Formats: sequence, structure tokens, C-alpha cells
Amino acid sequence: MTGLSPLGLGLQHGQIFPEEPWGLPNRFRVLPTFLPKEYASHLVGKWHLGHYSAEQLPTARGFDSFFGPVDGAQYYSTHLDAMKCRLPRELLESGLWNSTRLRAVVRGSGCYFDMRDGTRRVEDLLGTYSTSLYADKAKGIIATHDSHNPLFLIVSFNAVHAPVWAPTDFSETHPGVLEGIKNADRRKFAAALRLVDDAIEEVVGALQASGLYENTVVAFASDNGANPEHGGSNSPLRGSKGYLFEGGVRVPAFLRAPAFLPRGTRYEGLFHVTDWLPTLVEGVAGGSWDHGEEPTPYDRSFPLEQRRRRRRRESTAAAAAADRRAAAALEAYFESVNATLEGMNLWFDLAAAAADETAEFPRTEVLLNINYLDASLEYTSEPLGYDTAAIIARGWKCVVNSGDLGWYATPEAPDAKVSLDTLGSTQIRVAEPHTYLFYLPEDPEERDNLAATYPEVLDVLAYRLLEYRTQMRPCEWRPEDPDASVQFRTDDFVGPWWNGDEPPPLSPNCLDGFGDHAVARFRPPGRRSLDRNNNTASRRRRRDRYGYDW
Repeated sequence: MTGLSPLGLGLQHGQIFPEEPWGLPNRFRVLPTFLPKEYASHLVGKWHLGHYSAEQLPTARGFDSFFGPVDGAQYYSTHLDAMKCRLPRELLESGLWNSTRLRAVVRGSGCYFDMRDGTRRVEDLLGTYSTSLYADKAKGIIATHDSHNPLFLIVSFNAVHAPVWAPTDFSETHPGVLEGIKNADRRKFAAALRLVDDAIEEVVGALQASGLYENTVVAFASDNGANPEHGGSNSPLRGSKGYLFEGGVRVPAFLRAPAFLPRGTRYEGLFHVTDWLPTLVEGVAGGSWDHGEEPTPYDRSFPLEQRRRRRRRESTAAAAAADRRAAAALEAYFESVNATLEGMNLWFDLAAAAADETAEFPRTEVLLNINYLDASLEYTSEPLGYDTAAIIARGWKCVVNSGDLGWYATPEAPDAKVSLDTLGSTQIRVAEPHTYLFYLPEDPEERDNLAATYPEVLDVLAYRLLEYRTQMRPCEWRPEDPDASVQFRTDDFVGPWWNGDEPPPLSPNCLDGFGDHAVARFRPPGRRSLDRNNNTASRRRRRDRYGYDW
């Protein structure tokens, strides 16, 4: 939505829960504000970039209209916020109760409605399935749009986000679709996803009926990998939503633009979520992406000099030739290319790839994240004393201090369940931090950890992470504000409650460790204690102030 990495926005940690007073800071502009002024911009569906103040809502950030929930997860037919609501699922999903009766049940339970038309609370949609509701709203926008002016429309479906649900009459309205799917969670997931397909077909039909379709660029993408615990599957990729393995970060996407991109064209290069804004604004709409944010200055000579000093110290060590060559190639690349937190306009590269299968891909590096607060299954948001991070560069992928996740087989038995904390490695607890190095062109499933075989490659990538770290902003995460629930109980709705002129102060957790720009933060934390308790020979090695051998 901004074209900037979460690291540069302060959004590198956490997801916004209903009563937490934070979000995308207002100083950052979002996509509609960069489009040519003739564009009409509309958002239908989930927002989830902050709602603690009215200035954070979509219509205050540049959208001409907004219809949908402001928070991150909703029950599909009652339209209650599902981020914290814990009433019985059959009550929350059914949508059969009248609004007054449902309010009486949920009041005081921490459950609140979440549906808005602009800033107005919408209270009369109980029992309407959200996927169909969003499709109808999108069709209405298309039908009433002045075709002489350009249109920008985002439809952000709640499906297939947990808690996954589909209408009980799905098998009657879609006979045979679920045939052969025995597992209960997979059946719900498949039904909800098929209804997304139906909704997209309806939106495309509206574009065709309005005469806009042939001049429309349609982009479809997921925001993250699937959650195996709720019927999703990333097989054969490793891991899950919420983690830095490929199953959590590599997602399907497609563009339909027949005037520019021939049908069936495949783009095999890297495309990061930050690339959507410059690609759509500059490449498609002909706008200008001048975000006005000066890059945070960083002393690039520091990590480069540290790398060179280390390589001199190890020049006589017996290192594998392949490791040395790969590390040298990466180092040469990093010295010639700045570490940037901005997206890239890849529109013309997409078109070039369609015309020439041998065309080179401009993006060869992706920073996935750097986080210095706890985001494990326990999710305490406490300072870690080290960083979890991941980066992909020229085929290499480094994941540092991550919990261990495995490859989750798609369940087939009717009652089978998937649990992330039990289906990780049988030898390594999911919550324990470990470091991984993969070469994705040969190992897209991340099965062969090369960290011990290519230590110099790992070092070069750690210093590249340090270059990115020096540019990051303190995280915006804040704990729950008790005043929020007071306002929610008054309204029965999630929505703005903050009345201050300034946003709430940063959490001390976000300041603890923020300025500690040291490569040691990307080393496994367990090495610190091991080094200090090793034998005399080990203690004679040179160590830096963090307790690591050099």
C-alpha cells in the first residue's frame, strides 16, 4: 500500500489487534494518493492498517470510498471481529440471529461488530456472507463508475482467513465440488475458496458489462502463505503463515492485461509486495511515486570494513573453495547495489519477459524482515536481545534465529488436525531459534540447510542484514489501551477511540534494542553462553563484546 518495506514503516513486528493503538503512521502516503487526479479510488474489504483514530481510516488516507472491516479477521456472516472474540463458533458463524439478540449475547464478552461504510457503522447485514457481500459492493461501484475516468478498485476478501467458514448449503449450491475431500477443515477451506472464485467471476462480469474489462489490468495475489492449522496447505513448501520459510512468504499471483501481457506468460523473477505500488502507479497508471521519505542514512563503510577485516583474519583458514567463491560473488554484488527499502517498478520488465524469455530479472534481492521483539508462538512482544530475520539474494536465502517448522502434509482423514508446534522437526522445538541457509534455485523446498557448509556466505548475508538494520525505524507496536474496550462496549463496534492530538508514545519494548546495530544480533543466541563456558582453548580465541568468536 506504500511501496516501502515494513522495516522502514515501523511495521516489522506484530499484527494490529482491536484494542492496540497503532497502525501505519499517518505521515506515510498510500497508493491512491500517488495516482493521477482523474482516478476514482475505492476499497472494498479488509483494511487492517490501523483504526485507533479517525485519521487512520481509509477515507482519511486517500480512498474515495471504503466498505468493509477495519480489523484483521472477522466471522463471515455475523461480521463480528474475530481477532479476540471467543464465543462458541456455531453462534458466531451462523448469522441467523437478529442483531438485537446477538448484541445481548456478545455484550461484555469482548466481541464487537466490525463493518463500516466509509466511517459509518453498518448494522443491518447480519447473515450476509462476507465474500458475496464484498462482490456485490464491488459490482455496484463498477456499475455506477463514470467510464470516462480511470478507476482503481481493491477488493480485499476476508476469505480464506481463519476462522474459515462457508454457508451450510454449499454442497447444494455447488454439487460435486467437495467430492473426494474428506477432511473437515479442508472441506471448509475448499468451499470458502470456491466462493472467492465465484465472487471474482462476478466482478469480472461487471467489468465486462460496463465495457471496462478490455482496458483493465486485473492483479490477484495473496498477502501471505496458508495456515495449515485452518485447512490451508503450502505443500511442498516448508512452513506456514507467520514464519519466514517459503511456505509463509511465497505466494501465487497473476496479472491479466491482454493489451500488454500475452496470456500464459510466466514471470520467474522475484517480485516483492513493495513492488505493487510503483508497478501499478508508475507502470500502469502513468503516475509519479514521490513518497517524500528520505532514506535513513547509514554508514556503509562499517559493515564493509568489518567484512574485510574478518576475511583477512580467516585468510589462512581452510575454507571450502565453493564457499569462498559464492561469498566473494555475493560481496561484490552487495558492494555495487545499495540496500534499499523501496519497491521497484517492474511493469516494463514483466512486459519484456513476455517478449523475451531470456530477459534478465532486475530484482535479485528481497529483504523479508528483521524483528527484534518476540513473535514466536508465545508472542510476548518482549525484546529478544537478538534479531529474527530473513533475506533472499541471488538465489541464497538466509533465515536467522527462526523457530523450526517442517513440511505439513495435507490431512486426509475426516477429523485430522494440523498443529504447528508438534509437526516441526522431531529434534528441534519450534520455539527455539535456529539459523538456516538455503540455495533456492536447487532447493525451493528448503530441505538442505547449508549453514555449516557455507559459513562465509552466511557471514556476508548477515552483514547485508546489518546494512538494512541501520535503516529501520522503531517498531510502531503498542500494547492494548484499556480505553478502547470502553468505547467498543459503548458502540458494540470496533473503531476509533483515540482523542489525543498526537499518537500514543512508542512502547519501551520497541526502543529496547532498536539502536543496537551489531552483526552479533544475527548470530544464534545460544552461542554466547556456549562460548563463555567452553574449555580453555576455546576461551583463548578472540571474541567481540557480544561473546562471539572472530
